[in-house]
Amino acid sequence: MRGPDFRSLALRLFLSMVWLAGSAGAAETPDEAARELATRILARLDSHDRIALTVRNASSLAEAEVARVRSLLESRLGARVENSTTAIEVAVTLSENLQSCLWAAQFTRAERAEVVLVTLARPPEAPPAETAMALERQLLWEQEEPVLDLAPVESGLLLLGAESIALLRRQNERWQLHSSAPIRPAGPWPRDLRGRLQAQRDSFRAYLPGTVCTGVIQPALAIECSAGNLAWPLELPETGLADGRNFFSGKQAPPFFSVARAGGFWIFAGLEGDTQLRTESLQPAGKIENWGSDIAGLATDCGGGPYVLATAPGDFGESDSIQAFAIGSGRAVPVTAALAFSGPVTALWPTREKTSAMAVARHSKTGRYAAFRLSLSCSR
Repeated sequence: MRGPDFRSLALRLFLSMVWLAGSAGAAETPDEAARELATRILARLDSHDRIALTVRNASSLAEAEVARVRSLLESRLGARVENSTTAIEVAVTLSENLQSCLWAAQFTRAERAEVVLVTLARPPEAPPAETAMALERQLLWEQEEPVLDLAPVESGLLLLGAESIALLRRQNERWQLHSSAPIRPAGPWPRDLRGRLQAQRDSFRAYLPGTVCTGVIQPALAIECSAGNLAWPLELPETGLADGRNFFSGKQAPPFFSVARAGGFWIFAGLEGDTQLRTESLQPAGKIENWGSDIAGLATDCGGGPYVLATAPGDFGESDSIQAFAIGSGRAVPVTAALAFSGPVTALWPTREKTSAMAVARHSKTGRYAAFRLSLSCSR
């Protein structure tokens, strides 16, 4: 049987004293705390010292946030981090009490034990979902043909379809078709067609599988298409549709149907019904359960956040729903009730400003496509 580890006992006693001393001078955010801890570690080492880093979670932090803390530590410590027998073993422990968090780094250098500490105020608990916000829906347009995307422009609303692009203008409180122009694709469309619009004032670009179209609205709506596989205007740059498929691929990113940026995390709706959290450097940081394949980041003046809209998991022929979630500490917390649709959601894209999102659903009985604008409103 092993005897007591006196160094560990001394550390626990010292940490207890720190808890009693309170959390004066605590870091304001986990990112700030991680960077400060790395800075204090470096201050105790010589420039030639190498580090073997371990991170142990003894707190309520989610797996995703622990992964982000480690990523930030490694980024700040830089090339010093390596796995070798000569490296100094730096053991970081993430702990907490009811008032605050204490992050400690323990290592031995020149036969002398070192302890580096950073305190962090605990974040407030997320508000109950039923009192947080409401997800509002506004019907914009219905038609028999598929709707791939919509984009607001100064002169109205652009609608990207499978066979044409249309300009809608508002008359008598309703959107009316003003003009349209046919799309001539570079080749036959795949079965599960997707499309994305990028509009600025009186010009636009449409991204389709193997086809890129550019167009103008003034003096008349016109569009010209050519073969091409440009990167789509997603939040993750340098990303495009995989050849002949309906999912995206990009550098260091897993194949995905949709992506959203939420604070310090990337969120990917994967091909196997999984939703992956990744750090800023695209390293795995956990998973989110029970989301569908369409997600979109959303901004709001309500405070808190960041927020992401997500469809429900299920088969394509079933009815669907969209719900808003707050992303914090690597967790997805619902902040609205689920908004039900009469059929599957076939498209969900954020607008350029991210203050709203465009959603398209196909009615299970009639087969018609309905396009909606979604936005978050604060509870009163």
